[in-house]
Order: sequence, then C-alpha cells, then structure tokens
Amino acid sequence: MKYCSNCGNANDDGNKFCGDCGQVFVQQEKMESDKNEKIMEEHKVYKKKWKLSLTKRHIVFLSILGVLIISIFVVEYNHKNRVDKEQIADAQEFLRNTRIKVLEDSMDSYENKDTGFLKEYIDDGGGFYGMEDELDSIISKSNSYMLTKDDGINKQVKDVNNRAKTLKDRYNRINEKIEVQKRVNLLYPEVGEHYTTGKLQYITIAINGDRVSYNLPIREDLKEYDFNQAKKDYVEEKDGKKLSQWQKAINKLITNAETQYNAMHGVAQSNNKDKANDRGTESDRPANAGEEAGKVSPSISKLTNQFVGEWVVKDSPAGQVPRGFSYTKDSRHIKFNDDVEAIDVSIVSAEKDAEGNVVIKVYDPNYGTDYKTLKLKYKDKNTMLFMNDSAYDPFSEGFRTFIRK
Repeated sequence: MKYCSNCGNANDDGNKFCGDCGQVFVQQEKMESDKNEKIMEEHKVYKKKWKLSLTKRHIVFLSILGVLIISIFVVEYNHKNRVDKEQIADAQEFLRNTRIKVLEDSMDSYENKDTGFLKEYIDDGGGFYGMEDELDSIISKSNSYMLTKDDGINKQVKDVNNRAKTLKDRYNRINEKIEVQKRVNLLYPEVGEHYTTGKLQYITIAINGDRVSYNLPIREDLKEYDFNQAKKDYVEEKDGKKLSQWQKAINKLITNAETQYNAMHGVAQSNNKDKANDRGTESDRPANAGEEAGKVSPSISKLTNQFVGEWVVKDSPAGQVPRGFSYTKDSRHIKFNDDVEAIDVSIVSAEKDAEGNVVIKVYDPNYGTDYKTLKLKYKDKNTMLFMNDSAYDPFSEGFRTFIRK
C-alpha cells in the first residue's frame, strides 16, 4: 500500500495515480527521489566539510602541541643554563669564602709536626674544637660543587674537599691525643689556677704543650680505673716504628705513675715489655714497704748510700732538738727530725742534676700530693749540703750544712 501525498488516500503499490484525486504517483516518487538525492548530496558536502574541518583542527592542535613542546624545551633549557650558572657562581663564592689555608695553618699551630707535642691549653674550649664544624661544613658543601659545567672549578673544589678531609683526619688524631693527655694528666694533681689574658685556666702538672714534668708524685686519691685507662695509652716501639717525642713523654709519664702506684699499693713491679726504660732513676720495690723489705734499686743506691748514717744541722742551737735526718743503706726511707715531729718519707726516684746535686723525689703520706724535690750534695764523708723542698723548709733557708752525728 502507498498513500497519496495529495489526498492521503490508500492505493495499491502498482497504481500509477491516485484512485481518489488522480495524483500521479511517478512524479511524486521522482520528487522524493530528488529530495533524497539532495539530502545525500548535502550529507556528502557536510561530511567533506567536516573532514576538512577535522583536519584543520588536527593541524591546529598539532601546531599548538609543537609550540608547547618547544616552549617547554626552551624554558627547561634556559632553566638548566640558569641553574648551571648559579651553581658555578655558588662554587666560586664557596672557593672565595673557604678558609682552607687558614685552617691548615691553625692545625699546624695546634700540633708540632716534628715532635708531636700539642699546643698549651689546647683543651681549654678555645678555637680547636670549633674547627670540627667548619671542616664538616666544607666537606658537605664541596660535594655539591664538584660536578659543575666548569672543569676548572670542579678541580679546585675537589682539591679543597681532599684537603678538608685530610684536616678532619688530623683533627680526629689531635682530639684523641688531647684525650690521652687528659687521661695521663689525671694520674697527677693540678697545681692550681691562674689567669692568662684574663681567662681562668688550670695548670696541668704533668704534660701541657711541650712542657713535661717527670719528677712528680701521682694523685693520692688516684683510682684504679683511671690508672688502668691511662695504661692503655702506652705505645710500644717495635717493628721499626719510631715514636714521636710526644708519645715517648706519654709513655714515660705512664711508667712513672705505674712505679708510684704499685709502690703506694704494695704491688711488686713486673719487668714486662710495656715498661719504659727508666735508666735506674726509679725504684722497683714498694715505697711504703717495711724498712727491711723496702729496698731501692741498685742504681738509686749508688746515689743515696753516700748519705748513710745520721745527720744534723751544723751549729744547731743549744738546748734544742737538733734538726736532721737519717738514712739506712739501701733503704727506701729517709727519716727527718725537726723541732716538731719526725717525718718518714719514701724514696720514689733519685738522679743527678747538671750541678752535681742528687735530686731525690719522695712520697710523704702525711703531707698530701704537692711534693717537689730534695737536693743533697756530698762534700766529704762528714759534711754535706742539703736543701729541703719548701714542704720541709718553712723558713726558706735553702742549702744548709749537715754533719754526721
């Protein structure tokens, strides 16, 4: 069935015209066909235009994308160039501001490379400890400046980095030496305090800078732990290894302290390989042993046996107890008699000085730890010059003449 476009009447499909109004169906079909063709043509044109428009949009999009990529590349390139230039500028400023040569000179002032001795009062909290932070900062910063676009700057920064690391290693070694000195100085008492350039400092009695005092008593209250800690710092000279003057001084202070410590505590000295050669100046028996048991070493006896006997001050005032002393052959003890009391001291060491005086270091349990020396000079078998240390010479009489009783 088909319907007339004019009247709407239904007609058979084979009819050429409408049975109701006479409308010719062929013309209508042709018009519809033309209409369809027109629609198809318009669709083709639209499709072609759409494709062309899409192509143009693609071109525009790709163009914009290309411009964007190029812009990003240019921005990134410029940024990288700017960063590289800034890094080079920062590296140059780092090199200008780095005091590596000053630090090297300062480090040399804190330690004598030839002798190994440290600067006096190096552990007083001054400039030495401040070097650690500065060296760590140089090492850290230089690591980021060794890969710039300037090979010349990279080489300079790498040199600074290596020098700073070398200084840091030396700093650590010096710092350890300071700790060693502290442990060794702890064996001996401090003399007191004084002002230097307006700053309060303590006087280290054993080793301070290159000043070393060997003929000293150890601390009366020395603890076994502190003594054993210091003993670990003894370094043996073996396998051709040469010790610095500083290490030799440390070794000597340790063995001196060990001699006295064992003597004070009644411990016999051992001849182990860790003891320094004392050349006979120090005893090898307990200083506080009994009169018969406490014998000095033969080398000390050579110096002290010439004073065997009882001695009194020449021309002692009548009616007073004569001041004097007595010494038994090979004994460790010297017994003093004065106006007040009798004093029994123990010999720790004995040696001759440049003037020919016999210098004796003694341990007196009744007087504390601030002892110095006793000086004796033998004139003949019955006459001797004797100079007491200030501990036993309250009137500062100096050398006095003693005669055998």
